[in-house]
Amino acid sequence: MKLGLLGVGVPFGVMYFIEMTKHSVQHYDFVLVVVLSISVFELLTRTETFLQKHPVGYSLIEKISEISFAIYMMHVYVCGAIVKGVEKFILKHPITQFLSWQADVFFYLVFILLSVFFIGCLAKIMARNRIVKKYLFLMK
Repeated sequence: MKLGLLGVGVPFGVMYFIEMTKHSVQHYDFVLVVVLSISVFELLTRTETFLQKHPVGYSLIEKISEISFAIYMMHVYVCGAIVKGVEKFILKHPITQFLSWQADVFFYLVFILLSVFFIGCLAKIMARNRIVKKYLFLMK
């Protein structure tokens, strides 16, 4: 519980607050991004036995882990395309101007889920090529 709060909740909250002040923390060398990444990895490692008892959650984590390198390779492009598409076709202003911080966090989580879904679809399509699958996405 402490790892979830101190390792994920606090860094995410601080990063969110910094983003709301119109400064960016979207850099991989930012210390809280590193702390957040390590904490999520540790949470998944420590809860593995719990997740094994729940087949739906465990199978979802397994599916995501199969394409984790593909997610890493393509997330900048896919997330950028989603943001540009939303800006061009849906919203002309940032969504945070109109909603509360709770709604903003909700939409951010939806954005992450949509990104993983689209990248998963692209990875499955592109992985039909054995060379791409083996050497670009590092999939078995």
